[in-house]
Amino acid sequence: MGWTFTHISGLKPKEVMDSLYTATREGRQITVLRSKMVGSEYYAAVHFYCEENGKVTEDVVVAIVALTRQESHSYDNFGYKDISEFQGPIWRRCPLPILELLSVTDDPVALEWRKECLDYWEHQNSPYSLKNLPEGAMIKFKAPWSCRFFNAGDEVTLSKVGRRTRTGRKTFIWTEGRYRISEKNIPKDYLVLPGYVF
Repeated sequence: MGWTFTHISGLKPKEVMDSLYTATREGRQITVLRSKMVGSEYYAAVHFYCEENGKVTEDVVVAIVALTRQESHSYDNFGYKDISEFQGPIWRRCPLPILELLSVTDDPVALEWRKECLDYWEHQNSPYSLKNLPEGAMIKFKAPWSCRFFNAGDEVTLSKVGRRTRTGRKTFIWTEGRYRISEKNIPKDYLVLPGYVF
């Protein structure tokens, strides 16, 4: 699915996306029950309700996911590509309060997506998640790719090191000394080395 771009002025990405999923016409109502931006990712519980000849034909709450992008140097300065949970979004950080609002489903694609979102937050809340490990913690994993410092399949050991930015804010990196690897590129099956936790 490609990008859709439009011009926005004075609105935040969440407000724009909410407006796209709010409509009422001819017995059909679309309402955003709850939504949240996670970085540039938009997640929403959207209620689809339809009534024809006095009979309810649709009454369901589904997850809508969109990746958003802002282009400050273009008139069409806001872009998005949206997808429903039934299409298997690759973005799987839907907040728990939104997941709790969704209707029951037996769709295997949606169920798998919901499970992976739950797994993501369970991992994020774990004391062993990368962001929660203390400074000085060490992890190891099998490299899933090759670079000039190691080959795919090699065992890589990294330490969590704190650095001060120019503004004085403290950030953390995962490094071996000669190189660093961003958190998003560290495999999920890493091991925390004993003696370096808490």
